[in-house]
Amino acid sequence: MQRLGVDALDIVFVHDLSPDNPYLPSHWEEQFEIARKGAFSALTRMREEGIIKGWGLGVNMPEPIMKLLDVADPDVCLLASQYSLIDHKNALHHVFPAARAKGVSFVVGSSLNAGFISGSQRYNYGKENYKIPQPIIEKREKLREVAGRHASIFGRRRCNSRQRRISPRPWLSAPPVSNRSSLTTAPCRSRSRRISGRS
Repeated sequence: MQRLGVDALDIVFVHDLSPDNPYLPSHWEEQFEIARKGAFSALTRMREEGIIKGWGLGVNMPEPIMKLLDVADPDVCLLASQYSLIDHKNALHHVFPAARAKGVSFVVGSSLNAGFISGSQRYNYGKENYKIPQPIIEKREKLREVAGRHASIFGRRRCNSRQRRISPRPWLSAPPVSNRSSLTTAPCRSRSRRISGRS
């Protein structure tokens, strides 16, 4: 924080502590246990001391978040590639309810599946993300058909060509996840102040 020139941080994410991270020095669950005994406790203490306003995981898969909810007391997690118009069933039926019960909020990352929904020839992340399953491609085509039927609406809003291709904006219809925080809907200026109901 000295190098950043600040006295406190809004959010700290433990990043990519997940099964899909090939660069971890050992199995992700072993690394998770190390973090549980060290980083998670330290971050909770820093929050209580007012050094940070909240903390959580930033990952591409649900397993680490579900595990975190069982063993620690996070405030907000970065949910990447897990809640979009293409892929949202597990988030809606499992991750969101578990987080709601613990009062944990989410930042939704990669809501376009690494650009796939907006036309990119890759789906999510990884070395073989160009190998896109046919059902996923077909689902995008159905989304494009729906978007095409509403092209006049996009025109009135003067969206750019990339937005008109699909313009999903999945976060506008996202269900409420937590009573603790308005992080997912609050304007940027107020997010840090509204992240936690803790005193």
